[in-house]
Amino acid sequence: MTRIIDRLRAHALLSQSLCTFVCASAFVVAATIATPAFSQESEPEEEPVVEEVDDVVIPDTPQEVEVEVEVAEVVVEEVVLPVPPEVTAEEQAIIDQNAALQMQVELGNKLAAEARDAAESGRWRESASKFLEANSYLPNDPAILQGLQYAYSMLDQGPLLDQYEQQVKMEREAARAMFNAAIGSAEERLVRQDFDFARRQVERAIVRLERNDRNLFSEVEFNQRMTSAKTLLSQIAQQNEQWQQQRLLQEAAERNVAQADRQSAESKKRALLILNNMKRVRQLQLEHKYGQALDIVEEILFMDEHNAGALALRDVLKQTMIYRQWDTNQRDKEYSYATQEVGNQGALVAPTVNASGGDGKDFSSNGLMTYPNEWLELSERRSNASSGFNESFENRAIIVAMDRLTNSGHDFDGFTFEDALEEIMEEARIDLNYFIDWSRMSKALDMKQADLKEIVITDLKMGDISLTNVLERVLNWINDYNEALDDSETRIWFDIRDGVLEISMEKALKDNTYIEVYNVTDLIFKINSWDAPFGLGGTGGGGGGRGGGGGGGAGGGRGGGGGSVQGAFGAPVASGPMAAPGSGGQGGGGGMGGGGSGGGGIPSGTDVDNQEEVENMEALKELIEKYIISPTDAWTWDDGGQHELDILNTNFIIKQTPAVHREVTSFLSKLREVRALQINVESRFLKISTDWFEQIGFDLDLYFNTNNGFFDAVQDYDENAQLSDFFDSNGQFNGPLIYGGFEQDENGNMVPQFPATNIPTSHMVGILQPDGTINYQMNADGRVFGLGGPAGNGLSPLGIVQGHDQLIKTIGNFSSFGKTIVNSNPALGFGLQFLDDVQVDLMIEATQADTRNTVLTAPRLTLHNGQQSWIKVMQQVAYVSDLTLNSNSGAIGYQPVIDFADTGITFQIKGVVSADRRYVTMEVDFEVLETTFVPGGADVEAAAAGGSDGGGSAVTISSSIDLPSILNHHIQTTVSVPDKGTALLGGQRTVREYDTEVGVPILSKIPYLNRFFTNRTTSREESTLLILLRPEIIIQQENEEMLFTRSLLDVGSNDSFIR
Repeated sequence: MTRIIDRLRAHALLSQSLCTFVCASAFVVAATIATPAFSQESEPEEEPVVEEVDDVVIPDTPQEVEVEVEVAEVVVEEVVLPVPPEVTAEEQAIIDQNAALQMQVELGNKLAAEARDAAESGRWRESASKFLEANSYLPNDPAILQGLQYAYSMLDQGPLLDQYEQQVKMEREAARAMFNAAIGSAEERLVRQDFDFARRQVERAIVRLERNDRNLFSEVEFNQRMTSAKTLLSQIAQQNEQWQQQRLLQEAAERNVAQADRQSAESKKRALLILNNMKRVRQLQLEHKYGQALDIVEEILFMDEHNAGALALRDVLKQTMIYRQWDTNQRDKEYSYATQEVGNQGALVAPTVNASGGDGKDFSSNGLMTYPNEWLELSERRSNASSGFNESFENRAIIVAMDRLTNSGHDFDGFTFEDALEEIMEEARIDLNYFIDWSRMSKALDMKQADLKEIVITDLKMGDISLTNVLERVLNWINDYNEALDDSETRIWFDIRDGVLEISMEKALKDNTYIEVYNVTDLIFKINSWDAPFGLGGTGGGGGGRGGGGGGGAGGGRGGGGGSVQGAFGAPVASGPMAAPGSGGQGGGGGMGGGGSGGGGIPSGTDVDNQEEVENMEALKELIEKYIISPTDAWTWDDGGQHELDILNTNFIIKQTPAVHREVTSFLSKLREVRALQINVESRFLKISTDWFEQIGFDLDLYFNTNNGFFDAVQDYDENAQLSDFFDSNGQFNGPLIYGGFEQDENGNMVPQFPATNIPTSHMVGILQPDGTINYQMNADGRVFGLGGPAGNGLSPLGIVQGHDQLIKTIGNFSSFGKTIVNSNPALGFGLQFLDDVQVDLMIEATQADTRNTVLTAPRLTLHNGQQSWIKVMQQVAYVSDLTLNSNSGAIGYQPVIDFADTGITFQIKGVVSADRRYVTMEVDFEVLETTFVPGGADVEAAAAGGSDGGGSAVTISSSIDLPSILNHHIQTTVSVPDKGTALLGGQRTVREYDTEVGVPILSKIPYLNRFFTNRTTSREESTLLILLRPEIIIQQENEEMLFTRSLLDVGSNDSFIR
């Protein structure tokens, strides 16, 4: 902008005549320099558009003009003008010709002006010479000719007119030549279809002819030339119009071709894009990215909505996505089930000692109580979320610093009060986080600050105690010196608040109060003691309804416990610490001495009385007001809103100083610490049973044949016949042998069909049936063999048979284990048979077995210190205890009476931790019930009328009832056991031995030979019962410190270091 102003200022200093000439010359040159014509093949270039510049006022006089320029940030962009295209030689000639013509016009006007000046001065000859010269540049100009005639007339020179006419003639010829040249150039340009240039040439010729050359030609010649020019101009316009129409048609054709080419290219491009997208869709399908593939298919359909492949793929992809989602849901479901199953299996893992954690396992120091793996993070998140007074990090830092030991004594003898305080602060290393209010203290004591600071401490020496205790003793010494130990107005004390240890007057410190809410629900929560419903009544009548089980039985049982009465919507109302007693169950019936009435239950739909809770809150409030007081009466509870203690539900709202808040927090923490003691008790009921059994037996049978012909005849008929076939198991002779048909008994065994006594096995043929069974048939007739038959006469066969192997099973006294073995196959069986005239049968049986059975019942119970709790694990077995004879509509039958028998354990304990937390004293009541039933029960018969003979005779109805056998182990005792120690509460040992021997007299006593005539069994049964008790004290704070490392500054709000 500055350059433009400078240039404009330079132009203003030029002479006005020169400015006019330059401006006229520039206008003529700009008018004559025509835009070069372009052929049909070339497109005319668009002329650059130059932005207009703000108007600039140029002064008329060349004097300096102050131009006010507004100062602003103007960004002038440099305009780059396009370089004009190069002109041809012919075009350059025309430009030069126009420039020469323009110069000629300018010189003619200049000479005409000089001629007028000379005429005004009376220089007529000079004027005529100037006008004549001007006429040579501007021929036939009316003004110049008039001036020339006037100058000649003043000079009176006639010959000059002839000269003028000769000059006019020359100018006419020149005008004709220029007109013809212009028309010729236009025709040439017309041939080249440069219509604009040709039109401009003709228009220039017409303008020249009308303005400059009209006076040089006659009217006829002028009209002829004008007509020819206008005709050429019309021809140019007509051909231009035709050319334009042809050009439009050609351009339309070219546009159609270009559009077709463009559409073809776009179609190819679209087809290529669709193909690439299809490939991409396939790739995404392989990668299972069906959502992205579906988006690309939608893009394809946007380009080609009728694309068959994309339409098919869209449906396939949608169906695939649905299937994949279904499959994902199935896998997620299976994974969730597996995860749940893993969780269930993890729940089966009993707690174990794990002090290091890791692998996501819970921390535990004793395997009884675990801490979650994220316990540290959980504690950190909730460190400031507990109710009551919470120390800030800055306050805790000062508390820790003041509570530490310095490992050296403290001697302040000879120290000034100021030096002693500075010494303590320096040893605490709390930098500048303390404030000593010398001004307030000096005013309260009515002494100067310097005098207060210079008080010399004497006879004050202490050992290695905490700096808090050191500071207390120093301040007590000063207060004693000032006689202000019991005066709150002049007593100096300290407190910590807002991260600063402040030492000032106690009365001033009491005004810095905070309101805190303490939740003490855990302290007033009542820990109940519970009585266990022992099942000592055995199998008496069942308890009534919800009023509690436990009925009478042999000896009479205890009354059933009060049953819970259901509340709204059938939900049971759980008994709690404040529960009101409900109606008890009825006493158990039956047995010798019925059971007592049941205990109280919980009524339904009643409000729980919280009177005890209110009383506990009031009692706790009285304790706080009793033990936390000001020694100098600087403040009192309920002193008009400054220091308050109020109750809201189970919360204390306390407004007090930080020091008092710390005392309240410490007091409540100690109560919680004592209350948090718990005991875990494990009772072990160990029953060990050992059984041993041994049996060794021989069975030797001899058969003698005294009639060979008889036995040979039998063997001729049945090759499998033996001498033992003539004897029974007792050695008695059976009589004649009757061979006949056979049949199957109920067990599927082959037995002789009456009256046959034997089966001829050698004449039996088995036929396999389609169902896999074998059908036996006999292919011979039956026959009878007896004494005195066709074989001749003689004695019958003789048999010597032993039966002690069966006798010992009958008379032997065995345990249940031995009975099972005797009635089973022996461990070793050996059989030997010799067949000839003498038949020998030898059988050896040997069995030895032992068993060891260990049963451990170990109930565990965790209870609070001083609480009585119990655990009961019982299985109730239903059985028929009695029968009631009923007759209805002529039908007679029994109505069974169902009762229940218990099997399981009941464990009740009350434990107290000793003051030193090393022993546990316990009252133990432990019972184990085992119920079995006598096989077969007891038969019951009843006679009822309505039998035969018209209903007059009696009918006997038989049935049976169950007979339970109950084994009860019960112990009650009081014992003191060390923490984690084990005590043997009681036990019992039972041993039973059975030894049985059966044999043949005399022969069973002969050495070595007696083994063939003796059968012996030995059975031993041993049972050991032990009842053990193991307590373990659970101290939560101790366990937490064992498992987790605490930072020095990690002091919870429940700790108190300043009193």
